[in-house]
Amino acid sequence: MWSCRILAALAWVLTGCGWEADDERVTCRAEIPEDTSGIFGDCESALQLAVRTSAGLVLTQEEIDWHLDLYQRGYDALRGTLGRPPAAMNWYEGMDVWTERADVVAAWSQGMVETGVPELDDILRATYVRKVVTHFGGSYFTFESSRVVVTKNVAPLLATIPGLDISDPYVRLPDYQQDVVIEPPQDASQLAAIVYSIGWGDCFVACSGHHHWRVGVTADAASLLDDWGDPIPADVLEYWQQPPVRR
Repeated sequence: MWSCRILAALAWVLTGCGWEADDERVTCRAEIPEDTSGIFGDCESALQLAVRTSAGLVLTQEEIDWHLDLYQRGYDALRGTLGRPPAAMNWYEGMDVWTERADVVAAWSQGMVETGVPELDDILRATYVRKVVTHFGGSYFTFESSRVVVTKNVAPLLATIPGLDISDPYVRLPDYQQDVVIEPPQDASQLAAIVYSIGWGDCFVACSGHHHWRVGVTADAASLLDDWGDPIPADVLEYWQQPPVRR
């Protein structure tokens, strides 16, 4: 599993082994003017959104900044309705690797990252792996990285290496109490459309109701395009009208 501070636990953390240190770590901008989403944080939502759409193996600074800007500016159109934006939830988690391949187990069980298997080492290097953690007697491994790893793109590459059994990183739940989804722009003036959603009831089983807002974001403005769903109960609306809980 790749672990990170964000809700998703997405990042894989290379010490020693002769590998170059990662001196260009990427994260959300150091100065976030307003952290609107409370306990989850705008940064965590931006990372979640970027991971879903990225075609790379690790997130770039440009991807993170673009999604953070989109998430925050989209909420501008909802400030009169919601006291904070819904958070983007985790659709992908870290990947577990099971293997009894002798050359790989020998390296990883001794705390080494580099295995001597060129195609595997290339992937670990490209994803800035700094540490391999051994579990359950030496056949189950997880990873730590200094970058946010796009596990949905890495899993198919690892799965091509003989002797490795890779878990599916896709963990999107059938229902959420809140989520955010980016859609393609509806016209040439938009950067994207972004849908903010809330649910209520026992969402661990199945929410009893949902409401959604679609916002169009252009280079200089955000506007509500439409909203739909179930009528929002008074207590749920009161909850969402409260300002964020500062961390």
